[in-house]
Parts: sequence; structure tokens; C-alpha cells
Amino acid sequence: MNPLKIPSKENYGTEVNLKVLFGKILKNKFIFLFSMLFCLAVAYTYVKIAIPTYLVQTSILIDSEGKSRSMGANSKYVDGGVGLIGMEKNLYNEIGIIKSYSLVYKTLKDLDFGTSYYAGTWYKQPEFYHNFPFKVILADSSNQLNGQKFQVEILPDDKYRLSLETEEFSVYNPKTEANRYVSSDIKFSNTFSFGDTVQHDYFQFVINESDDYIKGEFEGKELYFKINNLSSIANSYISNLDVKQVDLQSSILAIQTEGEVVAKEVKFLKKLNQNFIDNKLTDRSKIAAKKEDFIQKHLGKATQQLSAAERNLETFRSGNGAVDLTKTGAMSLDQLQKLESERGQIALNKQYYTSLLEYIDTQKDIDKAITPSVAGIDDPLLNDNLLELKRLHTQKTQLSFVRGEESYDLKMLAKQIANTTEALKENVESLIATSNIALRNADQKISKLERTLNQLPGNEKKLINLERKASLSENLYNYLSLELAKNGIARAEDVADVKVLDTPRRIGSGSVASKKLLIMALGGMIGLMMPLAWIVFTSGRDETIETPEQLDGRTHLPLVAKIIHATKPIRSLENFTSQWAVRESFRDLSANFQFLVSDKAKNVIGLTSNTSREGKTFCSLNLGMSLASEGKKVVVIDLNFRNPKLWDSSTKFQGTDLTRYLDTSGIDQKEIIYNYQKIPNLYLINTQKESQNPHKYLNNPKLKMLIESLKADYDYVIIDSPPVGVVSDYLLISKYIDILLFVVRRNVSKISYVKDIEKLSAKGQMGNTFLVYNDHKEGRFNRRKEYAKEPIKAETSNNYLPNKKVPQLGVARLNTQTGGE
Repeated sequence: MNPLKIPSKENYGTEVNLKVLFGKILKNKFIFLFSMLFCLAVAYTYVKIAIPTYLVQTSILIDSEGKSRSMGANSKYVDGGVGLIGMEKNLYNEIGIIKSYSLVYKTLKDLDFGTSYYAGTWYKQPEFYHNFPFKVILADSSNQLNGQKFQVEILPDDKYRLSLETEEFSVYNPKTEANRYVSSDIKFSNTFSFGDTVQHDYFQFVINESDDYIKGEFEGKELYFKINNLSSIANSYISNLDVKQVDLQSSILAIQTEGEVVAKEVKFLKKLNQNFIDNKLTDRSKIAAKKEDFIQKHLGKATQQLSAAERNLETFRSGNGAVDLTKTGAMSLDQLQKLESERGQIALNKQYYTSLLEYIDTQKDIDKAITPSVAGIDDPLLNDNLLELKRLHTQKTQLSFVRGEESYDLKMLAKQIANTTEALKENVESLIATSNIALRNADQKISKLERTLNQLPGNEKKLINLERKASLSENLYNYLSLELAKNGIARAEDVADVKVLDTPRRIGSGSVASKKLLIMALGGMIGLMMPLAWIVFTSGRDETIETPEQLDGRTHLPLVAKIIHATKPIRSLENFTSQWAVRESFRDLSANFQFLVSDKAKNVIGLTSNTSREGKTFCSLNLGMSLASEGKKVVVIDLNFRNPKLWDSSTKFQGTDLTRYLDTSGIDQKEIIYNYQKIPNLYLINTQKESQNPHKYLNNPKLKMLIESLKADYDYVIIDSPPVGVVSDYLLISKYIDILLFVVRRNVSKISYVKDIEKLSAKGQMGNTFLVYNDHKEGRFNRRKEYAKEPIKAETSNNYLPNKKVPQLGVARLNTQTGGE
């Protein structure tokens, strides 16, 4: 016996039945197979006609410490001095420079990428580079229409036909490098000779014929060319450009790009490497030039000062004769020169500290800050702090590049940078304060020595001052001359800190194969997803009931029975007995009545459905058979006046039917009740005549009296009523019914049918409503099959009427294998 299952309110309408979904997938397996094969065929066709792309790669070595060119402090030619570039390179900055728009745009502008050439058929036009039948030379100062294909048809006698047809296009201005969109129809077609200038409001160029191509390669193919917008091409190259470290511990960068023409991509990477290296050398040259200008400027002043000081000293000595300095004057002069040299070094250190403090405060270009050791300052603590700050900034750039700006590690690193910066700032401020104190001490000592010198005799004092000025000018001149020589040697070092390890070359022997596999995989996935989406979409709108599990969570109406699919027509009691699964499912239904009917006086059972194809008549008759076989006295009434089904229409009914009884007075109700000849306890009341106005019968007082009488004389009164979803007749019958069985049939009924009956039940128009699932194919009973061989033993009792010899009722035609009407 199947237990009565009532869905809980908590789960009502919220469950997703995967079993139903997989059942629908299995049912539509051929649709899935066809969809997948179709999409795979489309993907395969696309792979075949798609233009292949190739991967081109080069690699460069970046000397991150600048050992290949030191430009000063670490120069292999120069000892000492202040280097021009003393900081380590940030590899992630170098990656950003290589992928920068300015560098890529300059590379494209240097190359002949302003025009692209194509040849092929209507479905496939691959791009060519060099070795093409013609070459286009663009006018540098004229507006150029870009993004559209110009068709070229080569004619005899060195002529060609140029054609263009477009409705919307963009125009590039080479002077302003601006691009504007124009919505205008252009239908251009004209014949030109090779070498002629083709001029139009939106383009101007010259097409020259080429000789370095294989003529057979382009025979029968359509020839095109397209003028490119370098800005758009630059953005495209940037998106295709992949720059990454070969290893995290190395400074070798692998640069990859992908394109249709290998020669074109190779040329692009070669030029990109060259421009990258040239930019490095240019930047170094600019820095060296600025330093040279600075030295030259101050060297000129120092030269003038030295000449003036030497002339004054010579004039003084020749005019006043040799003057011997006293020991006090000589010692004071020597001390003064030392103090002034020390003061100059202190002042220079202070300038460095002040400059470093500006870098720290702004946190801008901290990588470019010169370390103390390079500046000639022997302060290990300051040097280590600055190097640590640079390292942290490099690590921050790396983390932001790899993990993004919002990563936890980056936030922790930012705190570490803030702490290191604060410590370094305190150290620098302390050094500045110490320098100020040292300057004040030096100034005090210099003032004291100057007072000592002022006490010397006039000529001696004047000679000391002149010698002092001459010595200072000479020292400054010698220092600047030495730095100028160092700078010249450093500029002569043309060894770049970037070295090309591998020249650009194609990777692999063919096109990029991974995309072909990806396209095929995507084709298969789409082929599976489309029918699955269709199933989900249609199921969500108005899904057909295919399994009883679909009712779980969709309705609060209890499911009282699952009627098993009949494997052969049930034409007699023997057929009903032989189909043990069908018999047992109706036994379960009848057994459930002990839970449904607590009051024996409420024994009128109505069966209805939403349409006329869901098997309510089949269920009415077989339920009556099952109850009668258990010894219950049962009568089945056909109240479907519009389309009566109980009697076989192929056999003429001989007797009185319900319509005649209701239309005619004087007919006893015993005359319309017929005993089913094989089951003594089963009786039938037939409706033979179809009526277009069934309401006159349903509202007839005799019908009410008849049903009240049958309720008293029979254990169960089963009413086969019209479909509730088609006509309103059932609403007139519902007042007689105590228990309503709403029949839903596999692959016929829909969830919306159940929703409709549920709404009527909620309004109180249908009480005690239960669901019966008809034509179930997946259920199995646990009883042994031998049980099916047991005959149905109906209890004999005094029949309501003796058996009448009337034609056997039309159960056979009505109860087909699928349990239909």
C-alpha cells in the first residue's frame, strides 16, 4: 500500500527535481545528440574556414643593476665620481614600458603597417605581407578613410579597377592624429594606371605594381587592401602583446605576440626591441647631456675666476716684491683652506639630504633617488634604509601587478613601506640638523681664522687672500675638469643595459592549435546547453508532467495513487486480473479510502480531469472493479452528458439511460441500473445521448434524489464527471461529491492543470480534492508476481437487480493500454 504523501508547506514550491530534469534529458536524447553534432559541425567548419594565427616570440635580458653600463660611479673606465644612473631597475616597470601605447605606436609608425593586404574568396580572405601583386603608398598629409576594404581588379596594360562601397566609415587625420566617424554613402569605382595618384575627399594614395610575387598564387582570387588607423592597430597589438618574466628570479623577459602573418609579427617584434633599446640609450644620452651642460657652465665661471685670481696674485707680487708670509699667516691660511673644503663637502651633503627628503615626502620616483654611497657619503645606515625602501617599492609594484591593488599582502606591504619611510625620514632630518650644526661650527672657525688673518700686516694679509682665492679657483677648476672628462667617457659607453637573447621567431610548427581545440569544445558545450536551456525554459513556463515526482513541491494537493501503465487493453475482468501491476495500483487507491473516508455516509467519489484525454473514465471503471472485487457494492454513474464514454459506441445500447430517466416521468430508477455481468457487486448507470444543454439534467431535482438514494443503497457511488478545465458542468456536480479524485496523466497533463484545480479548491468550490497519477511507467511493486495469479473473489450478496443480459459495456475501447478515455 502506498502511503498518503502530503507535501509540507515549508517545501511547497521550492524544490528542484533533478530526477525529472534528467528524465527529460533522456527522453530528448536524440535532440541533444543532433544539437551537439550540429554545433560540432559548425565549429569544425569555422575552424576550417577561419584564418589561422601564429605565435611569435622574442626574449631580452635586462641588466637590472646596470653592470653593463655604469655611467659613472661603477664605470669600468672611471674611478670615483657620482654616477648618472645608480638605481636598480624595476622589471615590472620595464614590462609596462614595453607594453606602453607610446612605444607600440612609435613602432607601428616606423614600420609599413599603414596598409593591410588581403586575397581570397568571399568566405575567407587571409592577410598578406610583402610578395603581393601591388603596393599602396599613402599620402602623408591627406585624410585617409580607414577600416574599409578597397577591392582591386588587375586589368591588362598595367591598369587596375579600384572599387569601394560603404555607408559608414572613419577618417584619420595624419597631422592631428585624430579619427572621426562619417555616416555617408560612398560608391566609388574607377580604372587607373599603376603609378597614378588616386585622390578623393576622404583618401589619397598611389598604387604601384609589384614584381616580387608568385602570380599563380593569386590567380582567381579577389584582391583587397585596407588603410589602417594606427591608434586602433596599436590598441590591438597591445592586447595581443604578452610580456612576462621567464623565471621569477631572473631578469629575462619573454615577449610574445599573435597574428595571421608571421613575417609581419617578426618585423614588429624586431622593431619593438630596437625602439626599446634606443629609448634607453636616448634617455642616458639626455641625462649625460644635461650634466655636461651643467659642468660646462660652471667650468666657464671657474676658469674666469681662476684667471682673475692668478692675474691679481701675479700683479701683487710683481708690484710689491716678494713677501714672505709669517708662520702664523701660513698656518692660518692652510687651516682656512681645509675648513672651507670641509664646509663645501658638508654643504654638498646637506643638499643631497634635502633632495632625498623631497623624494621621501612626495613618494614619487623613489627608484631614481641616488644612494648615499654613489653620492660619496659614507653612511651605511642611511644607505641600507634607502635600499630597503627601494626594494619594498619594487615589491609593491610586483604585487599590484600580480594580485591587484586590493590584496591583503599589498596592504601589509604598504604598512611596512610607511614604517620604513618614517624611519628613513627621521634619519634624514637628523642628518640635515647635524649638517646645519656642522655648517655653523665651520662658519665660526672660518670667522675666527679670518680675524687672525686680519691682524697680519696689510701686504701680508692681502697676499694671503689672493693666494687663497687662487687656490680655491684652481681646486674648483680641477674638480669640474675631471667630472667633465668622466662624463665624456661615460657617454662614450654605448653598451645598452638591454640585450636581445633570442631574435623574434615563430613558436611551433603550425598555427596556434589550442584555439582550435577550444572552439571544438565550445561547440560541443553549446550543442548540449541549447536543448538543456530549451527544456528548462519550457519546463518553467508550462511543463508537462512526466513523473509523479514533478508534483512534489508544486502543489499542496495530496497524491493518493499511481496507476500503472496498462501493457494491453483491459476488455474484461480476466484482463484486469491478469495485469497484476494495474490491479495492485487500483488496490492501493481503494485501500487509501480508509484514510480519506472516515464517515461512511460520505461515499460519493467523483473523478474528473482537466481535459478529455487523461483517463478519468478508465480510472472510474477500474476503481469500481477493484472495490467490487473486495466485496464492496459499487455503482458507477456517467454524468458526462456532453460526451458520454461508459458504453461502447460500436454496440447499440438496449435499455433505459440516464437522460431518458431525467426527461421522462414514471420511470423507476431500477430500470437504469445495470449489473456488470462479470462482477456481481459492480453496477453501472449509463448516459447514451449526447446533449448540448447538460445543465437542464444537472439541475434536475430527480438527479439529486437519485444520488441520495444510491448513497444509501451502495457502499460507494463513483461519478464519472466531465472535464473541469473544458466546461463548467463539474461545478454543478461538485455539490453531490464527497471526495474528488483529480486525474493527471503522464505526458498529457501539465503543471498548470494542477494549479487550476488547486485554485478552485482554495476557493471552496472543491472539497476533499486528491490527485491520481495515471499511466505511470516507472513504478514497481514489491509484491511477488505470483500474487497476480490469484483470482478475484467477489463476495456474492443479494444483487440490487438480477443480472440483465445486455451487451458487455464498452470498457475495452475506452481503456486502452495508455489508460485513455
